[in-house]
Amino acid sequence: MKSSSLKKDVEDLEKSVRELREKRKIYRKALKRVEYVMAKLVSKIRGGESFRKCDELRRKIEYIISNLPRYDLEAMRLVDYFKPFNHRRKIIPLTSTNFYLVIGNTIYVVPDPKVRRQPPEDEVFQTLIRYADTITPNVRKSIREELAEFCRLGEELMVELEGELASRKGRFRKMLLLIPTFSKVGYSRGGGWEKSI
Repeated sequence: MKSSSLKKDVEDLEKSVRELREKRKIYRKALKRVEYVMAKLVSKIRGGESFRKCDELRRKIEYIISNLPRYDLEAMRLVDYFKPFNHRRKIIPLTSTNFYLVIGNTIYVVPDPKVRRQPPEDEVFQTLIRYADTITPNVRKSIREELAEFCRLGEELMVELEGELASRKGRFRKMLLLIPTFSKVGYSRGGGWEKSI
């Protein structure tokens, strides 16, 4: 009795394995067909006149953007003109956080008012722009007006650089064409998109 039951189980298992192999063959054929159709579609799109014009326009825009002058770097270098910001070290608690704003030879934010450090130019510039209203009344009198104007211009510059490219007739964003990738196993959902341009 046990041997006939075991024999039946083995036959069922072999049948399941055959069915699984058939399904795998069908799946592989379907996957190859999808990959073929996708490749054909992508080549058709890339071969089109409109894609060529868009790609040419994208390259021109990227070239123009990559050759724009870096005014933010120049502004960061100008911060040295105002040093020292104050001859005495002032520590101002920031109300929104548990941090302290330190104004002295330079400007920086620290979690502990006893900490002294020399931050890089970009950090000084960002701190200056972020806390301009708090910093301006606490610097030397001889630089207050110029520093207030510098902060206003720096803030406008940062808003302009962080925003989208704007024109009088509209806004522009960088176009990305994303195509799903396929592995030998199948379609990749998580992170399975590649930049194709």
